[in-house]
Amino acid sequence: DAATLSLLGEVSAAAARIALEQRDPQLAPTASERAMAAAVALVGLEPTSAVRRNDLATAHNAVAAARLAAGEIEAAVGSFREAVAIREALVGDQPGHTEFTRALVVAHGNLGDALGLRLGQNLGDTPGAAAAFDRAVSLSRSLVAADARVDAIGDLDMGSIEGADAAAALNGVVERSGLPGLDDVAADFAFARFDEQAAALVLTRDATGNRPLYWARRA
Repeated sequence: DAATLSLLGEVSAAAARIALEQRDPQLAPTASERAMAAAVALVGLEPTSAVRRNDLATAHNAVAAARLAAGEIEAAVGSFREAVAIREALVGDQPGHTEFTRALVVAHGNLGDALGLRLGQNLGDTPGAAAAFDRAVSLSRSLVAADARVDAIGDLDMGSIEGADAAAALNGVVERSGLPGLDDVAADFAFARFDEQAAALVLTRDATGNRPLYWARRA
């Protein structure tokens, strides 16, 4: 059942991580493959579940990392591509989901590294690597993040949404009405958005300031 498969996947994934940390190139692929088999089975049980599909993409990424550690670069690239394909579909289904978008950025970065950047462990495919990194940069330009609970937008009751749904709702307000549109939102929020046209990172909080918001600059 789903509970048993989930437990098997978690245990196998943990074993794969430990094997990678201990530089065990034999155990890591075996454990990561078991975790992926569990993830595939769970998607079979719940094919429309975004959570299960996201877990499967994570499992493919773990398999890729294990194969890289074992020197199986072509196989690793294949697994990275599988992770990218799943995450592209998830973002296509839910374009406002910040966590899925972030994961897709990382997936393209991993693929780019394996194609042509990772020192001594790449296929020498510089054009392919460049395309993967270009996609990652393009996705990064639209990233938003929020710590928020949104109760209403104008007269529309939002049902106290939080997490990625709240971030997407706040981003939609800014895209339609600019930052002044947030004045019509009943919410506690700390919100960050990269404005591609202005090439600026926008950081804002609601008037009460209940949610902390920090920023730092690195040299």
